[in-house]
Amino acid sequence: MPTHEPELSEPYYGGDFYDGGTYDRTPPGATIQYFYTEDDGYSYDPDAPGEVEWLTEAVAAGPDVGWSDDAERRRTGEAILRHYFAREPTRDELDTFMEEIAPSLQDGQPFAIGTDVLRNAGLDR
Repeated sequence: MPTHEPELSEPYYGGDFYDGGTYDRTPPGATIQYFYTEDDGYSYDPDAPGEVEWLTEAVAAGPDVGWSDDAERRRTGEAILRHYFAREPTRDELDTFMEEIAPSLQDGQPFAIGTDVLRNAGLDR
Protein backbone atom coordinates (compact mmCIF):
# COMPACT_ATOMS: atom_id res chain seq x y z
CA MET A 1 0.00 0.00 0.00
CA PRO A 2 1.44 3.38 -0.87
CA THR A 3 1.88 5.03 2.46
CA HIS A 4 2.21 8.73 2.75
CA GLU A 5 3.69 10.63 5.62
CA PRO A 6 2.98 14.20 4.55
CA GLU A 7 6.15 16.22 4.21
CA LEU A 8 5.11 19.30 6.13
CA SER A 9 2.02 20.21 4.14
CA GLU A 10 2.38 18.27 0.90
CA PRO A 11 -0.96 17.46 -0.73
CA TYR A 12 -2.08 13.86 -1.10
CA TYR A 13 -4.99 11.70 -2.21
CA GLY A 14 -6.55 9.42 0.36
CA GLY A 15 -9.10 6.67 0.06
CA ASP A 16 -11.04 4.96 2.83
CA PHE A 17 -14.09 2.77 3.27
CA TYR A 18 -17.22 3.48 5.27
CA ASP A 19 -19.94 1.25 6.69
CA GLY A 20 -23.52 1.50 5.53
CA GLY A 21 -26.19 3.13 7.61
CA THR A 22 -28.15 0.87 9.94
CA TYR A 23 -31.25 3.01 10.10
CA ASP A 24 -31.38 4.52 6.63
CA ARG A 25 -30.10 1.36 4.91
CA THR A 26 -27.32 3.25 3.14
CA PRO A 27 -25.02 0.72 1.48
CA PRO A 28 -21.33 0.60 2.43
CA GLY A 29 -18.91 2.34 0.11
CA ALA A 30 -15.69 4.29 -0.13
CA THR A 31 -14.45 7.83 -0.49
CA ILE A 32 -11.47 9.32 -2.29
CA GLN A 33 -10.45 12.78 -1.14
CA TYR A 34 -7.75 15.31 -1.91
CA PHE A 35 -6.01 16.57 1.24
CA TYR A 36 -4.20 19.90 1.12
CA THR A 37 -3.30 22.94 3.17
CA GLU A 38 -3.72 26.56 2.28
CA ASP A 39 -0.51 28.37 1.49
CA ASP A 40 -0.46 31.06 4.12
CA GLY A 41 2.97 32.40 3.17
CA TYR A 42 4.64 31.12 6.32
CA SER A 43 7.29 28.44 6.26
CA TYR A 44 7.11 25.43 8.54
CA ASP A 45 9.33 25.70 11.63
CA PRO A 46 10.57 22.23 12.69
CA ASP A 47 11.60 23.63 16.09
CA ALA A 48 8.05 24.79 16.77
CA PRO A 49 5.81 22.33 14.98
CA GLY A 50 2.12 23.00 15.04
CA GLU A 51 -0.88 21.10 13.92
CA VAL A 52 -1.28 21.11 10.18
CA GLU A 53 -4.85 21.98 9.27
CA TRP A 54 -5.80 19.70 6.39
CA LEU A 55 -8.53 20.81 4.03
CA THR A 56 -10.27 18.30 1.78
CA GLU A 57 -11.95 18.13 -1.59
CA ALA A 58 -14.15 15.22 -2.54
CA VAL A 59 -12.84 13.31 -5.56
CA ALA A 60 -15.23 10.32 -5.58
CA ALA A 61 -17.60 8.67 -3.12
CA GLY A 62 -20.32 6.08 -3.01
CA PRO A 63 -21.10 2.39 -2.95
CA ASP A 64 -19.54 1.91 -6.40
CA VAL A 65 -16.14 3.36 -5.37
CA GLY A 66 -13.43 0.84 -4.53
CA TRP A 67 -10.05 -0.57 -5.54
CA SER A 68 -10.40 -4.33 -5.15
CA ASP A 69 -9.69 -5.32 -8.77
CA ASP A 70 -8.11 -3.85 -11.89
CA ALA A 71 -11.38 -2.36 -13.16
CA GLU A 72 -11.96 -0.55 -9.85
CA ARG A 73 -8.31 0.53 -9.63
CA ARG A 74 -8.62 1.98 -13.14
CA ARG A 75 -11.73 3.97 -12.13
CA THR A 76 -9.89 5.14 -8.99
CA GLY A 77 -6.95 6.20 -11.15
CA GLU A 78 -9.24 8.05 -13.54
CA ALA A 79 -10.86 9.95 -10.65
CA ILE A 80 -7.53 10.87 -9.04
CA LEU A 81 -5.87 11.88 -12.30
CA ARG A 82 -8.93 13.84 -13.47
CA HIS A 83 -8.70 15.88 -10.27
CA TYR A 84 -4.88 16.11 -10.34
CA PHE A 85 -4.70 17.33 -13.96
CA ALA A 86 -8.04 19.24 -13.90
CA ARG A 87 -8.87 17.42 -17.16
CA GLU A 88 -9.47 13.90 -18.39
CA PRO A 89 -6.27 11.81 -18.19
CA THR A 90 -4.78 10.47 -21.39
CA ARG A 91 -4.55 6.75 -22.00
CA ASP A 92 -0.76 6.90 -21.41
CA GLU A 93 -1.22 8.74 -18.10
CA LEU A 94 -3.79 6.20 -16.95
CA ASP A 95 -1.55 3.32 -18.06
CA THR A 96 1.30 4.83 -16.02
CA PHE A 97 -0.97 5.01 -12.97
CA MET A 98 -2.01 1.38 -13.49
CA GLU A 99 1.61 0.21 -13.85
CA GLU A 100 3.29 2.33 -11.17
CA ILE A 101 0.70 3.02 -8.47
CA ALA A 102 -2.39 0.81 -8.78
CA PRO A 103 -0.64 -2.51 -7.97
CA SER A 104 -0.04 -1.29 -4.42
CA LEU A 105 -3.73 -0.54 -3.74
CA GLN A 106 -5.07 -3.29 -1.50
CA ASP A 107 -8.66 -4.47 -1.37
CA GLY A 108 -10.36 -3.24 1.78
CA GLN A 109 -7.38 -1.10 2.86
CA PRO A 110 -7.27 2.69 3.00
CA PHE A 111 -4.59 4.38 0.92
CA ALA A 112 -2.68 7.66 0.72
CA ILE A 113 -0.87 8.72 -2.44
CA GLY A 114 1.21 11.88 -2.22
CA THR A 115 1.41 14.21 -5.16
CA ASP A 116 5.16 13.53 -5.06
CA VAL A 117 4.39 9.85 -5.79
CA LEU A 118 2.43 10.90 -8.87
CA ARG A 119 5.26 13.19 -10.01
CA ASN A 120 7.90 10.50 -9.39
CA ALA A 121 5.87 8.12 -11.56
CA GLY A 122 6.17 10.64 -14.41
CA LEU A 123 2.71 12.15 -13.99
CA ASP A 124 3.67 15.83 -14.10
CA ARG A 125 1.06 18.54 -14.38
